[in-house]
Amino acid sequence: MRESRGEVSKDPEVEMETLEDVHVTRRSETKVEHEEMRPLRSVESADEADVDARDEAYVRQVMRKVRWGILPMLWTMALICYIDRSNSAFAALDMREELDMSDATYALGSSVFFVGYMLFEVPSNYLLVRFGASFWLFRIVLSWGCVATAMAFVTGTKSFIGMRFLLGLAEAGAFPGMWYYMSLWFSEAEFGESYAILSSASAIAGIAGGLLAALILKMDGVLDFSGWRWLFFLEGLSAIGFAVILRWKLPDTPCKAAFLTPSERSWLTPRRNTALQARHDDERSPTGVKETLLDHRVWWIGIAWALAMCGYNGILFWIPIIIHGIVGEGSSASLASIVSIAPYGTAAVLMLANATHSRITNERRMHIFVPMFFGALSLALVAHIPGVLLPILVISIATAGVWALYGPLYSLPNTFLVGKGAAVGVAFINSCGSLGGLAGPLVIGLLSEKDNGTGKAFDILATLLVLGGVLMLFFPYDRKECRNWQQTTGSTHPVLVASQTDTPTSSSP
Repeated sequence: MRESRGEVSKDPEVEMETLEDVHVTRRSETKVEHEEMRPLRSVESADEADVDARDEAYVRQVMRKVRWGILPMLWTMALICYIDRSNSAFAALDMREELDMSDATYALGSSVFFVGYMLFEVPSNYLLVRFGASFWLFRIVLSWGCVATAMAFVTGTKSFIGMRFLLGLAEAGAFPGMWYYMSLWFSEAEFGESYAILSSASAIAGIAGGLLAALILKMDGVLDFSGWRWLFFLEGLSAIGFAVILRWKLPDTPCKAAFLTPSERSWLTPRRNTALQARHDDERSPTGVKETLLDHRVWWIGIAWALAMCGYNGILFWIPIIIHGIVGEGSSASLASIVSIAPYGTAAVLMLANATHSRITNERRMHIFVPMFFGALSLALVAHIPGVLLPILVISIATAGVWALYGPLYSLPNTFLVGKGAAVGVAFINSCGSLGGLAGPLVIGLLSEKDNGTGKAFDILATLLVLGGVLMLFFPYDRKECRNWQQTTGSTHPVLVASQTDTPTSSSP
């Protein structure tokens, strides 16, 4: 496949004897003939419907192996990442008391993480493309594991803020890097649901992190070490250990995947290349770094993601403290950590359900707007509702609303970005989200200290969520772009073909 837009050299057609050796004919010099684009296959012994059914079964079989081959590793990486990123929320109740830390100082430390994250995110993803995914993701996990472990030895507010900044630098590029890596394996139609599975680790991290925190915090005083210091130390060590496994098990590209047979690898690589070429030939798709950073769609998603991340990180870093206030000031940090499971459990279920429904209906914008709207409404109400159970229910809805937009939103860049432009574009979008990560916890910390409550802070974050949702409601996204895959690969894409069966050709949401 040539790097520049234009013609692609034609290969002679070769008829395959088995469906495992299916290959896709390349795009012609002047135009795409739909019949030429269908996979070459033998139909002498079966009618067309039988062959289509067998094709679909073959694709499902291969992609099932791909999901089991790479998603567990990436999901575990994301889980450890979120646990190490957010464990300061569970440590905060005891840590703030021991270090004499105010709400505003804790908020600054939580937010400064995203300054380091934002500064190195685009360069990190650029280097990932250059050095290979498995090595660079290994480097990221190892670096953040070392810094996360060192968090156990902070002695005051300055060292806490400094280590949070270094943690952001070390972790920069983790999720854009995983996004780019997944784009090497999954088509656009498959991507949103698969990325939602990966992103569900953030919600599960709230559950696992809460349970782990409740157990580890009970180690308070062991070897004269505070419970919150043990929390940083042990969870940081887990990242260092996992980095070694990741380097050993994660293949760089589909053609190096040991869990696939040679024929499956030879089918998957041309399949991806054909889709990339279709995007590459589309004049609307930026291919270079400069083109990507100037593309209005990248900025559109980036701004909406920044607004969404204000609410997301405001919730992430303050849930245990908020719940501690709901269940009673006399409750322990361990109890608050356990009760925090409810919002994250709700978020994990709804984010997967939303991504699956988005894939089935081949729709993105409403699947982003609706969760953001209900998340904003719940966030605005939570500080004004008395009692215990009802506020926890409302904060659970707010959490689920913000988490649920992950899959649909992050499938959009995969419809128009390609090559290095995809790596840089997604890193830029995530960097914009880091601005929201910087603002969300800071707004809550400053206003809660000033007004002795989180009501005004949540009202502001809710407003920003609504603005982000409205912005994505008008995103210039054409469903027809999602059909490029079928136009270039024929009927061997069952997920997209199925979604198109019930989807009108209109570009409206």
